[in-house]
Amino acid sequence: MIDSARGQALAPAAMWFSNLGDKMSVATDNFNDAADRAKHDAASSGFATDVDGLKKSFSQLRTDLTQLVERAFAAGKHGVAAGRDKAGDAVDGIKDMAAGIKDKGVDSVKSVEQKITEHAIASTVIAFCAGYVLGKLFSRR
Repeated sequence: MIDSARGQALAPAAMWFSNLGDKMSVATDNFNDAADRAKHDAASSGFATDVDGLKKSFSQLRTDLTQLVERAFAAGKHGVAAGRDKAGDAVDGIKDMAAGIKDKGVDSVKSVEQKITEHAIASTVIAFCAGYVLGKLFSRR
């Protein structure tokens, strides 16, 4: 369930990165075609050298951008997995703490029951006195 939710959350980003790669490929092809036409049309060899340099630079830029996007996407996946692991650890810690508190509460109730059973007459007198005092406090008008 968590993996499918993560997959659904990452799907738009993956689609965006895929579209970006496709657009970069089209842009590179268009640039290379224009550069080839300009190189053939150019009379001076200096201009052709500049165009070749631009083609190489643009190609390197595309490669660098693709690698950057892939690394960012991988880092995002890793961050989601680490966050999920930490959240799972926190939930386990809370469950353990709740179980410990429950056990202490049960032990306390058993201890009180045992004391009341051992000292039944004193417990009855204390309960009667407490009830009498509370009754007097709340009956004042």
